[in-house]
Amino acid sequence: MGHWLEEAEKEVKGLNKQSRSAGFLDRKMRIRKNYSAHAETYDDFIKRLNELIKRVNALPLDKKQPFGNIDGQSKESKLENHQYIYKSSKRFKEKIYQGSFLDLLKPKHLKHVRVLIITVSSQPGKVGLDIRDESMLKEKVIVDKDLIQEKKKYRDESRFHEYLHCEMSDLDDKLALKMLDWLAFKTEVYDLPFVEKKEEE
Repeated sequence: MGHWLEEAEKEVKGLNKQSRSAGFLDRKMRIRKNYSAHAETYDDFIKRLNELIKRVNALPLDKKQPFGNIDGQSKESKLENHQYIYKSSKRFKEKIYQGSFLDLLKPKHLKHVRVLIITVSSQPGKVGLDIRDESMLKEKVIVDKDLIQEKKKYRDESRFHEYLHCEMSDLDDKLALKMLDWLAFKTEVYDLPFVEKKEEE
């Protein structure tokens, strides 16, 4: 027989695992119930958004600058939450100070990424919205470790990443167009109706 400490740890570990499993199943059942109640509304909205994106991607390249194309795809989830992921990006140059005044002589290459993940929420009548809007610096691999230490890591001060909710009843053509405008870099993240603008300190 093992030491009492080991036995106690095994027992706690088993209880925690059971608790997580029960919580997962409960959440999955609530998502299933929410989808069953609003399947037509949710599916029609996704269909409408996909149609709009398809129309945008069919435009000539000069008509869909600076983003090029909008990617959209469904993704299977263990929660069966009918997940859809939409992505777009644009490239640009900007002078960024990273510890050396030489940084200001030559603009850096950056990539502005926007990601929208739509899911059926476990909350009744709600839709989950995972929104990410940020710029990332494209950096070359540097062999000199001392030089790497001198360089300040780039951080997008305007980076936005939040998980929000909206009502199933809000899923209409107007919202689909607003999401499309944001993915196409025609509007900003705070122009989305479910995103609250933070007050400047």
